Amino acid sequence: MARRIARALAVGLALASPAAADDPTPFTACDLLAAHPWDPDRVAEGVAYEAIEPVALKACRSALEDHPASLRLAYQLGRALERHGYAGAALAHLRQAAEAGYAQAQYALGLLHAEGDGIPRDDAEAARWWRCAAARDHGPALAALELAHYDGRGASRYARIAFIMMRRAARKGFVQAQYLAGLACLTASVGTTEDDAAVRPLCTESEATMWLATAANKGHAEARHALEELGLVGDAN
Repeated sequence: MARRIARALAVGLALASPAAADDPTPFTACDLLAAHPWDPDRVAEGVAYEAIEPVALKACRSALEDHPASLRLAYQLGRALERHGYAGAALAHLRQAAEAGYAQAQYALGLLHAEGDGIPRDDAEAARWWRCAAARDHGPALAALELAHYDGRGASRYARIAFIMMRRAARKGFVQAQYLAGLACLTASVGTTEDDAAVRPLCTESEATMWLATAANKGHAEARHALEELGLVGDAN
């Protein structure tokens, strides 16, 4: 599931975070070489996982030695270590940053637990870390919780809570969340399950169309397909 979540969240979302404003750590080579493009607390554009080069290991170790209290650098060193096969050391740094409240590390640790990558697979623990990150308005974590809810793995079964979290992410501008919020509204308007009945009072068919059109206008192919199925493709233009 974690790989599917990662693909579904490919667009990412940059969110405001108090931690970024409070972190006095200056820009370092580690930021340039190992920042994650989705990290709301990053100070560089970020690089794809596959593009993290071995030189990032030395840069991040050196930066963390100079700034040992930096959660951002601890996370980025963990990311670089994971990329180059040092799973145990990577987990230690990711957990250090996550337990201290770094949202991107909490999200990443949730993915590791969901996949069983270097640690035992534990869906409940994955959901716990995603909830921690979601509490800090981390968009991908909000969406991961929603997907986990619909997969029935580890997350809260309360459909209202899941939908409210998804709509929060949609309002932040996260395109996958906009698509899923629209889909949830649309399904609730015609569905017959308990989850549909729970979500139905929270949204309308017009809101469903609005979210799907918003996502489609950003190039989301599944949202556009949903509008086409509804005969509303013109609303996405």
